[in-house]
Amino acid sequence: MLRMRHVAIVAVGLLAVGGATYAQDDDKKDSEFVLLNKYRESVRAERWKDTIALYEQLRGFPAHTDLTVQYLYAVAQYNLGQLKPAETMLSTVLSEESKHVEALYLMAKVYAKQAQVEKNPIRKQQLDLKAKDTLIVAAGAGQYVYRDIQSPDGAKLFEKLAQDSKFVLEVMKASSGHTVSTSGIHNPFRSPLRKKTEEGAEGEDQVDVIEGDEEFERRLEKLYKELVELAADEQYTELENKLEQVGDLLARYGPGASEKSREIRERFEQKFKEFDVILKMVKLQEWVSEGNTELETMVQSIENEEYDIALASFAQIENIVNDMKKEEDPIFERNAQMLYLRGKQLAERAQRYKEIAEFKLPITGIVIASKAVAQGDANAYDSAIINDHIHRVGDQVFDEEKAIDPNPNLKLHELTETTVTFDYYGTKFVRAIKSRSDAEAAGGAVEGPE
Repeated sequence: MLRMRHVAIVAVGLLAVGGATYAQDDDKKDSEFVLLNKYRESVRAERWKDTIALYEQLRGFPAHTDLTVQYLYAVAQYNLGQLKPAETMLSTVLSEESKHVEALYLMAKVYAKQAQVEKNPIRKQQLDLKAKDTLIVAAGAGQYVYRDIQSPDGAKLFEKLAQDSKFVLEVMKASSGHTVSTSGIHNPFRSPLRKKTEEGAEGEDQVDVIEGDEEFERRLEKLYKELVELAADEQYTELENKLEQVGDLLARYGPGASEKSREIRERFEQKFKEFDVILKMVKLQEWVSEGNTELETMVQSIENEEYDIALASFAQIENIVNDMKKEEDPIFERNAQMLYLRGKQLAERAQRYKEIAEFKLPITGIVIASKAVAQGDANAYDSAIINDHIHRVGDQVFDEEKAIDPNPNLKLHELTETTVTFDYYGTKFVRAIKSRSDAEAAGGAVEGPE
C-alpha cells in the first residue's frame, strides 16, 4: 500500500512538472508573437533603431533565423548607414535563398552607397560593378529593376545606370529569361476574340475560356523577344518600327478586354516601356556625340586661329541644344545645359581671340625710362607709342589710329624694350614693336638695348 501511494505521488509530481513546462512554452510563444508584432510595426513606422533592438530581443526564438525577419533587419541596418553589417546579413539571406529579389535589390543599393563614400578609385570601381551585376541578377530573378532605379530613391544611387542604354538592355535580357507564370492570376489586356462559353451556359458572364488571351500573351512574348534582339544588334530604326506593331496590337486588345487580357497588357506595357527608354537614350547619346564633335572642332579651330569656324560650330551646338530641350525628360535638359555652357565658354573665347586678331595696334616706339628714373627724374615713365598715341602701363589703349576715345576694355599691361603686352577682358596678348627701320620711317622713337 505504501509503495503504491509513493508511485501515485511521483506520478502527480510529474504531471505538475509537465504542466509547468507547457505553460512556459506557451509563454515563450506569446513573447515571440508579441515581439514579432512590435518588430513588424517598427519597420512599418521606419523606427529603425527600434527594429535593431527588437531583433536582438528575438535572439533565442525561432523567428530570429526567419529569412524575412533577417531581411528586414538588413533594411534597418541599411537605413541607419550600417552598410557593412547590412551586407553581411544580406549575404546570409541570399545564401539560403539566392533569388530573394528584395534582398538582391537591397544588396545592390548597399554596394552603390558604399561606392559613393569610397575614396579608393579601384575599390569604388569594384563596388560600382558589383552593384550593376547584382541589379542584373535581380532582374533575372524577377525584380522590376528598371522601375526601381527610376524611383526617387533609386535615382539617387543609380541615375547613371538608368541612362546607360547598354545596361538597360542587359536588364531586359535578364528579365526576358524570367517567365512570369500567369496561372491563377488575372492579368492585363483584352483579346479581340470572344470567349467561348460552356455548353448550356447562358450569357457572357458564364465563361470558361481564354483561348484569345493565351494567343495575345504569346504574340506579345514573341514581339518582346524580337525587340530584345533588335536592341542587342543596335538596329534602332527596326526597333522603332517594331514598337509601332506593338502599339497596334495593344490597341486592338483594348476596350472590352477580359480581365486577364487587361492584366497581360499592363504587365507587357511596363516591359515595352524599357524599349522606349533605350530609344530615348540612343537619341540622347547621338545628340551628345554630335555636340562633343562640335566642341572638339571648336577647340581645334581656336588653336588653329580659325575663329569663324569655331563660331559656326557653336551655332550648330545651339541647334542641338534646342532640339534636346524639346524632349520632356529632365535628363535631356541637364545634358543640353552642360553642352551649351561648355560651347558658350569656347564661343566667347573664339570671339575674343577673333577681335584681338583684328585689332590694328602698330607700335612705333617704346620708352623704357629706367635710366632716367635711376638718375632721379620724377617725370620719367615707361611708355609706348601705339596708333600715334603715347600710352603708359595701365592706360586704356586707342585701338584705331583715328579713334577719338580709347577702348575701355583694352589696356596696356606690360612693356619690354621690344614688346607690349595688352590685356583684353582678362586675356593677355603680346605685340612686337615694328622694326627699327619701319619705326623710324613712321617717325617713332625707339629705344633698344645699348
